[in-house]
Amino acid sequence: MKKYMVFIAVWAAGVLVAAGATTNAASTATHYPATINPAHALMRGGANACTFWMEIPRNMVLENVEHPGLGVGSGLLKGVFYTTSRALLSVGDFMFLGCTGPSAYNPLTFPEYVSAAQWDPYTPPSAALKKEEVAEDKQYEAVESIEENKSSPL
Repeated sequence: MKKYMVFIAVWAAGVLVAAGATTNAASTATHYPATINPAHALMRGGANACTFWMEIPRNMVLENVEHPGLGVGSGLLKGVFYTTSRALLSVGDFMFLGCTGPSAYNPLTFPEYVSAAQWDPYTPPSAALKKEEVAEDKQYEAVESIEENKSSPL
């Protein structure tokens, strides 16, 4: 009878400890920063794993408009580079579940999805991209003005 009483006491203590641990775990649940979103990263990784090859024809068209004739070759090389980058980033999105944040994606030069990139060479960039370019130019001008104001150590 004593064995059963000891067993019930140990079992009850274990239940109470487990209940306290789960309540504590629930109150300290993982909150990701705004730049880390595992669900979005898995979706982005899956989409890029299926569409990374589309960088080659896209860059061939864009480069051929800029440099007729020679653009096919340079577009092929640029497309292979972008294809490799997008494929490796999609593997990284799967492996690290988006904990790398926005990583190498940039809306101006390398958007998160191939479909978000510029496909029509004759279409001007959107107003949002122009706004980001202006903000980026202002940032570079501010850095350059600081560098110009520095005195020479000589």
